[in-house]
Amino acid sequence: MTRKLLFVALCLMASLFTGRVAAQTTDGLTVILDEKFDAFTEGSETEPGTTDISSYSSGRLSKLLSGWSGRKVYEAGGMLKVDNSGQLQTARYDLSANDGVVKITMRVKSLADYGTAVSCQVGYNTAEQIMLPDGDWHTVSLILEKGTSSSYVRLSPYMVLEGFLIDELKIETGESLVKAPEAAQPSQADGQSFTASWSRVASASDYLLDVYTRQADGTPDYLLQDQAVSATRYQVTGLTEGATYYYTVRARKANGAVSDYSNEVQVVKVLTELAAPVATDPTDLSATGFTAHWQPVADATGYIVTLQQTETLTEARDADVLSEDFAKVTIGSLSSVEFGKTQEYLDAYTAQPGWFAVWPAYAKGYLALSPFGGEAGSLTTPSVDLSAAQGVFKLRVNMAEQAYGADYSGAKVTVTVYNGEEQAEQQTVTLDKGFKDYELSFTKGSADTYVELSYSGDKKLFIDDLAISQSLQAGDQLTTLVEKRETADTQASFTLSNATDGLTYAYTVQAEGQTVSDGEVVSIVSAASNRISFSLPTTGIQAVDGDAAFSATVEGGQLVVNLPADAPVRVYNAQGVELSNVQGRAGRNVIAASRGVLLVVSGAHTAKVVR
Repeated sequence: MTRKLLFVALCLMASLFTGRVAAQTTDGLTVILDEKFDAFTEGSETEPGTTDISSYSSGRLSKLLSGWSGRKVYEAGGMLKVDNSGQLQTARYDLSANDGVVKITMRVKSLADYGTAVSCQVGYNTAEQIMLPDGDWHTVSLILEKGTSSSYVRLSPYMVLEGFLIDELKIETGESLVKAPEAAQPSQADGQSFTASWSRVASASDYLLDVYTRQADGTPDYLLQDQAVSATRYQVTGLTEGATYYYTVRARKANGAVSDYSNEVQVVKVLTELAAPVATDPTDLSATGFTAHWQPVADATGYIVTLQQTETLTEARDADVLSEDFAKVTIGSLSSVEFGKTQEYLDAYTAQPGWFAVWPAYAKGYLALSPFGGEAGSLTTPSVDLSAAQGVFKLRVNMAEQAYGADYSGAKVTVTVYNGEEQAEQQTVTLDKGFKDYELSFTKGSADTYVELSYSGDKKLFIDDLAISQSLQAGDQLTTLVEKRETADTQASFTLSNATDGLTYAYTVQAEGQTVSDGEVVSIVSAASNRISFSLPTTGIQAVDGDAAFSATVEGGQLVVNLPADAPVRVYNAQGVELSNVQGRAGRNVIAASRGVLLVVSGAHTAKVVR
């Protein structure tokens, strides 16, 4: 399953594979090898043989195919299985003709239904990869260079990914073959010009460059078409500001043969920073919602709106500023987890948005960390305001280290507190065996604090629930995250299901976009905007029977019922569940009730309020 996780990460690196599967199909090629593996009759596709025919003790691979070798190779009823960490290597052939350019075609199938990647190497040259996106059969081709008078072809699963079945392998050469270049993301692009660059093709005399935008129907609108370039880079000028440009390149031999197109590159403007948006006052305020606004930011592709609510406490209490029990995780199990991406936000699995994990895995009701490749797994909370109580807060977390359902002890979990981007405090927890509650105290909370749990073990860390709490006094303010939303617009409307009197709200906005770092397209996020604080209109009575002597309102966060005479008062929630049944007195009555939409009933009088 760890291999599946790695494969998902590799799929994101599209530049490794784009343009390699569909290679040239020009006629007139000379076949050097065409092997269908019909002699390997043991086993079947679904139940391959269990003897490694490439081992010294078997020797069957080299007996049937002279000069061939490998590792972890098995017969599969007229085909071969190459297992994880195995390889299949042909005999040596003269691949020096036509500048050493050869076309490799194979019919292959991943052993895993989620796919794999096959590395293909000619001699001692750098291997290239072909991605198999699923568990179906695929006939795939690629063109490689630098064949010599005595070169082999080696096939193997890429890194630790799953193995594959191979049913046919063909090697061809010809004057018409030209390897396609690999186009790179420009490291210089300012909206007015950019520098296109690509990998060198040994047999090429020059290159043909296309630069274009796209019309609404996807048709290219060319700025440059078949622009001949003798080098492997070219500065493109005359761009229209704000337009999105793409480029591809082909290699051309002296005999006029032209390669396939390279991968297509969408040109991304290189930014060092994005300006913070300017947030403006909300509109459409009602008892249950509002619309946030902000000014546009140049080069932004979208915006992140963070909405918080603040409650001023009327009495002292220990309050959970943040809590999560991962009840929204409904996939996987403790003995068989489901892996996520290498790193991802967890909004689909958490009650509050903004949680983030590196090397996450999922088991129903649990979030797991499953490190890989020497990199630690980590879980990071959303940013919370812990400036109250002089920054003192507690972290409670229930967790355990497990592997395939078995408990272990002794692992270290590092808990780090960050204020903004600055590390403020750090503690290390040594785990006992089995799920246990761990409580840690910290003293340096701020208005922008988040906590990171980091685990570097070789098993899995399962987290059942986690909470951050503070001991607050009457008059202290408790600020919690309501929602974090991404949008491409410069406004966002919010509907608040738990809006109550006595709460204040605030929002900030960040601009997000794309830039280039080390040749890769990466996200860039601005600093937060100015903070817009506001209150919603008083909810008061939403519906009343018209008797002025009877009323139900929310005052200072409390439910207040005025009665014309002594009478019973019943309070129901929106689902019709009775919350209170008290004997009211003539005049003002303060009645305990939970938060939310409430129906107040007293005799023939009714009122609907939101607390």
